[in-house]
Amino acid sequence: RGEDVYLQMLLVDNLMHADLHPGNMVYRKAGLFEKPQLVLLDAGMAAKLTVDERRNFIGFLQALGDGNGTRVAECMLEFSRQPRVEHGGTEFKADISAMCRDSCKGYGTGIDMGVVLRGMLQIMYRHGVSIDGNYATLIANMLCLEGLARQLEPRFNVIDVAYPLLRGHQLLGDEAFQQVFTFAQWFVPLPVWELCYRVSLYAALNGDRR
Repeated sequence: RGEDVYLQMLLVDNLMHADLHPGNMVYRKAGLFEKPQLVLLDAGMAAKLTVDERRNFIGFLQALGDGNGTRVAECMLEFSRQPRVEHGGTEFKADISAMCRDSCKGYGTGIDMGVVLRGMLQIMYRHGVSIDGNYATLIANMLCLEGLARQLEPRFNVIDVAYPLLRGHQLLGDEAFQQVFTFAQWFVPLPVWELCYRVSLYAALNGDRR
């Protein structure tokens, strides 16, 4: 699943494929037990995040999941190393917070991430807020995965499905989360992973009914 690969690259590997569209993903079964694998092609374009970039973007996703518009705006102001907008970005923060109140209310509320991210980029453009290349890659990849998934299931959104990993990272901290994830990846049976995925997927597809 594309969102699993995206989140593992962000939360664990810190190596982001920079062209993550469907043509660069191949599904196969490998090994003696034919374990399912998602293979990424064309790895010539890749981005390695700095510590600050990685922490800031993870914080951005967690703020989206929490429906915290103020924190979302603060993370977005760190998307560029260029000087911030005037007056500490007060108007920018107000516009992002207003958009979050309307369109991004947190986990389980049926967020359309494509609409939210495009709206945020429009607000950034209007206020002259810049975005560095690595952040642009992260957002472009998320838009690609979200668009692909919504073609198959219109109510799908990556934030709800990512809830277990994002919340786990928030609770455990970066280093402990990476250790737990690596252990689980190698030693937790695939059916358990599938059960966790199906539970989170159910939450994603039924969030707008709450």
